[in-house]
Parts: sequence; structure tokens; C-alpha cells
Amino acid sequence: MALAGLSDTGPAGVEQVRRLRTSGGIVGALATEWLVNHDALDANAATEQETTLSLGENLMAMHENNGLVEGLMQFPSSNQIDFVRALATNVHPDSVELLKVIGAESEDESVAEAARAALEGAN
Repeated sequence: MALAGLSDTGPAGVEQVRRLRTSGGIVGALATEWLVNHDALDANAATEQETTLSLGENLMAMHENNGLVEGLMQFPSSNQIDFVRALATNVHPDSVELLKVIGAESEDESVAEAARAALEGAN
């Protein structure tokens, strides 16, 4: 959300987001996502860790608004399982919580099963 206002600032805003990217962590990952979405960075330049952190943060935002499962259901099962596999790397600090919710509440049994298996593998 905080990055949304930078869209109106032109090149100076893009430079600020590039600086934020160097911070690393979730902030850096969200900055990377913003840069990619605004065609200021090639999607292939995003690291796997940045992509996984950004995914986790977006999924957590859906969860905090009681929309995690509904949000996931907008994607094909294969994509949902890819999201679960990315969460299973435990890069995002809320990965376990997200996997628990997906495993318990997903209407797609293959996705729920993948989440439960990922949790078992994490233990």
C-alpha cells in the first residue's frame, strides 16, 4: 500500500523503490514486486527468495482479511500447489500459519493435501 503513492512521482519514485529493494527481506521483496509491476524491472531479475517473500506477504494480507482460501481459489489447482510449495521453503515468517489454514480450509483436496504434506515435512 505504501508504495502505491510512488506511482505518481515518476523517476524519483522508481529510484526510491530501487533503494528499498536493497533493504532485502519483506520490504525488499515488495519493492521488487512493485518494480516488476511498473515495468521498471524485468520479472526474471527477481530472485526466488524475493518472489517467495512477496507471495507470502500477499497471501498473509488475504488471510488477515479472511480471504486466503477464496483468493487462492481464483487460480488453477496447479498454481495453488506451486504457491504451497513456495511457502514450504519457510522463507516467509508466516509460512507455517498459512500452510495450516490452506491445509484445513482449502476446498481443493489436492491443494489441502499438499499443504498438510508440506507441514509434515517442516516438522
